[in-house]
Amino acid sequence: MAAVGRILTGSNGRCEMNRTLIPSTGFGLLGDFGRDMDGFVQHWFDSDRQSGNVAGWTPRLNVAETEDGYEVTLDAPGMKAEDFDIELHHGDLWISGERQVTTEKEGKTWHRVERHVGRFRRAVHLGEAASPENVEAEYKDGVLTISVAKSEAAKPKKIAVKS
Repeated sequence: MAAVGRILTGSNGRCEMNRTLIPSTGFGLLGDFGRDMDGFVQHWFDSDRQSGNVAGWTPRLNVAETEDGYEVTLDAPGMKAEDFDIELHHGDLWISGERQVTTEKEGKTWHRVERHVGRFRRAVHLGEAASPENVEAEYKDGVLTISVAKSEAAKPKKIAVKS
């Protein structure tokens, strides 16, 4: 699997981190350690959090590439299709949305609150091969799936050799 590009992560629209996409199975101690360190560093250096304005949350995503296009899947349970905004600009796929706060019954004493609410914004660089005219998105069972076709000029072509 070839590297697709870089992930730009930002809950408020600015680039917080660039990463080159490399194939990963998601297993292993180092992967978990890296995610934990990302969360730790983001917690201490997030200017919105320091100013008392909680920055939101960052849903996890996967990016796959085929000869014909790209598929991006994003985990976002508890949302509706109309909660998402998706744009493709110059090879960058921007995904933003907002998970609404659910009204909870009063009279409860909360001992733990781990469910994230609020706005998020993610960007995935797919490259100029991504065709803005051929983008489809579907939200089902808590997963947003975005399919982006490659432009015809970017697809591999078999060349016949004459003798």
